[in-house]
Amino acid sequence: MTNIQTIERKIEKLRMQMYECYKDNRFSSDVVEISQELDKLLNEVQNIPSTSQNT
Repeated sequence: MTNIQTIERKIEKLRMQMYECYKDNRFSSDVVEISQELDKLLNEVQNIPSTSQNT
C-alpha cells in the first residue's frame, strides 16, 4: 500500500467519525477537532507530487 493510499484510508475513516459526531451533536468540539485533522490530511495529499499519486 502506498503512502497516498494510507492517507486516503485515514481520510475516509475521519470523515465517517466526523459525520457520526455531527449526527450526535453538531456543535460538539469533537467535530471541530476531527475536521482540523481531516484538513491536515487533505493538505498532505494535495502536496504529494502528482507522479506519486499515480503509483
